[in-house]
Amino acid sequence: MLILGIRVADDEHIAGRELRNEMLTRFCGIEDPESHIDIADKGKPYLKDMNIGFSVSHSHGIAICCVNTGSSTPLSTENILPFDSDLFIWDGGSDFEIGADIEFINDAVSEATIERISRRCYSSDEKKLLTDNESRFLNFFRMWTMKESFGKLKGSGLASVSLLDTENSPKELEFHSHKVSFNGKDFIISVCFNKDS
Repeated sequence: MLILGIRVADDEHIAGRELRNEMLTRFCGIEDPESHIDIADKGKPYLKDMNIGFSVSHSHGIAICCVNTGSSTPLSTENILPFDSDLFIWDGGSDFEIGADIEFINDAVSEATIERISRRCYSSDEKKLLTDNESRFLNFFRMWTMKESFGKLKGSGLASVSLLDTENSPKELEFHSHKVSFNGKDFIISVCFNKDS
């Protein structure tokens, strides 16, 4: 079961940590989640001795946390409401690993920046999606969040963004990307996980 929580906050870093702790406590039954978190060699946080994955991201006053409970058991209504966050819930994931990313769709990003990043990190199929002026920024940020969520899934961060071709991704991966709006700003959220076998 994958659960994505979204919170609008003045301090997105604190909100991300609080959202993670609240979700791990409420949906996974983990008391004092901070005491169970460790950091892997490449910097990926994880829960010691538990098959529960989580991923936190934030951008421009929005924090998200995605938790993979490792269970296909549906959540009961009392676990969902009331909760001080918007929630998205879906089945999926053959293991507990997960990656999530959110980015503000900033149409003020310069053409030079898009060209530089796409030259280094985007495949030829991905670059084709950047030629349509109407959807250029949306596609650029959608693919970028997919790449970052993949890096978080693998625990390699930005080192792996150029390894993923979002238009021809491996069959074992599943992505969910959504455009959302908060406080008059548009964002893209992407979640990456391994498909059920």
